[in-house]
Amino acid sequence: MSVWVVASVWVARDMLTFLLLSAAAASALLLPPAGALRVAAPRGPLATRAGAPALCAAAADVSADELGDEVLKAILLQEVPDQAVNELTWRCLGYRPDPAVAGGWSSEGVFPNWRKNYPTPPDLVGVTRTYSREVDEPVLRAVQALQRSVPREHKEQLKPTLRPIGWQGFQMEGLTPNMTRRAQVSTWLLYYRKVRQSVASRRPDPAEQLVR
Repeated sequence: MSVWVVASVWVARDMLTFLLLSAAAASALLLPPAGALRVAAPRGPLATRAGAPALCAAAADVSADELGDEVLKAILLQEVPDQAVNELTWRCLGYRPDPAVAGGWSSEGVFPNWRKNYPTPPDLVGVTRTYSREVDEPVLRAVQALQRSVPREHKEQLKPTLRPIGWQGFQMEGLTPNMTRRAQVSTWLLYYRKVRQSVASRRPDPAEQLVR
């Protein structure tokens, strides 16, 4: 089977999975206590492609700017490197850079329900761009788990949120597994941002109750 045919099959499967998950019930993720959610000033910008927003690689906390609309749009437009997308998401999940830990990331602060399945941070977008089953299956399962944690009412918020800054969504023609997974990750980051804002403002949010 040619590489093109294999890639096409995986694109179709990813798209079907994305549509099915949009109708699935949300699973639980445990958020850290409100006092643990702090907005930090950006430090040590991680290089992105020219003109794309900078992400912070070493900051212990994720800054508000790193979850801004322009960053989400840049992720969708593939202007942010795959590994940078992974690391931003890992930090939102609670992983922290730690050179003393095997693999370089500590899971002590990770949402407990997620940590049970992923004691080490998983690849969520497919940094190798290799779509053979043995290589890509773990990536697919990890991003599916992330997407399932988003409540149904938050799954379709990406396009209306980013439309004012010029993102109109993806077209089926030319869609790749990497693009689909970036959309799934961005949907989760947008949801995480909303919950974090709700916690920081101390306003109860129904979505927050679903992830506790």
